[in-house]
Amino acid sequence: MLVMVASAWQIYNSSPPLPSSFSHWVPLGGWLGGGIAWHLAAMWLLAGNALICFSSGMAGRHFSKVLFARDWAEVRHRSAG
Repeated sequence: MLVMVASAWQIYNSSPPLPSSFSHWVPLGGWLGGGIAWHLAAMWLLAGNALICFSSGMAGRHFSKVLFARDWAEVRHRSAG
């Protein structure tokens, strides 16, 4: 997330119509293209991580055990503790 913030800062600073009032040591990428490249690389890393977490949750039936109850007794049991 820090890479996403720093690269977005670089993209914002590279925009000609918007005056750059942020510091120049935080942005990542050095120029507009570099900021976009870092931003997309971090986005794909986070998206891949989310896909792996979601897939393992589905494959291990974690979501069905935790999120979906089969009857009201199970709902009461889960809400009690």
